Amino acid sequence: MRGCALQRTAGAVVAAIGLILACEARPTRRPHSAEPSASSTRIDSNEPQYRRIVCGSPAVTEIVFALGAGERVVGVSDYVVFPPEACGKERIGGLTNPNRERLLVLTPDLIITQGSHAALAAFAAEYGIAFHTVELEKLDDIDAALVSIAAAVGSAERGGELLRRIRKEVDSVRETCAGLPRLRVLLVLGRSPGDLTGVTTIGPGTFLDDMIAAAGGENVFSDARGRYPQISKESVLVRDPEVILEVNTDGGPQERLERLRSDWARFPEITAVARGRVHCVTDDFLLIPGPRVGQSVRVMAEAIHPEAFHE
Repeated sequence: MRGCALQRTAGAVVAAIGLILACEARPTRRPHSAEPSASSTRIDSNEPQYRRIVCGSPAVTEIVFALGAGERVVGVSDYVVFPPEACGKERIGGLTNPNRERLLVLTPDLIITQGSHAALAAFAAEYGIAFHTVELEKLDDIDAALVSIAAAVGSAERGGELLRRIRKEVDSVRETCAGLPRLRVLLVLGRSPGDLTGVTTIGPGTFLDDMIAAAGGENVFSDARGRYPQISKESVLVRDPEVILEVNTDGGPQERLERLRSDWARFPEITAVARGRVHCVTDDFLLIPGPRVGQSVRVMAEAIHPEAFHE
């Protein structure tokens, strides 16, 4: 992670130089005449003609590299930390606010991103850049996104192999947990140590909600309004989770993780606290709906049902 950060700094310097050059000479591409749309450009899977690819999110980046098309990637989003080969690629900004000047400097012929981005689609159409977007909201979306991106980069066969591997990993965890009681799980996405107000968790319609189910758990806020609601400590007491998973992928010191866990000691009436089932999960892939989702499901399952995975 630290090496990746150093590479990211170097990449930022290169990008700054590129921006200066961009001010002096704009790309000579003619604007595309097609009507811009937030949907994907139609791509012929039999013609892997795209040689300069920009990946708009960490999940998309991991998928493209797992498909063997990493050498053709010229730009990635700011928050990419995996795979290591992607860390040296030029940074193009965040998922919702990519740097358009930097994109033009990179002269991509294909932009792949996730979600609805009408403005980015219009930008791509204006400069004749193929645009492809996928949905990655739910666990099942990963399968469809993988197949779609594999077609876009001309790696359909490798995509099939990757899809089968991911399904096998997830199904293996499901089978292991199938006969076990479905424990009530609270997944905490964000808060500061010492503060149990304004806790962010997950609601229905999210891949993390699906992952908890695949891992043999039951999201205690699966009926919440909104996909990522903020909840009160009073509502946690009412829901009484049997397992609490504190997600902390920032790579903070061990002392911070201990503080996150110890905050819950003030509420011994919560079953998870009484049973010592408050866990901090720190793997950087847990929040990325990509090729490592099988590992994510297993990490959750090991925390929810350790008896099934550790003798």
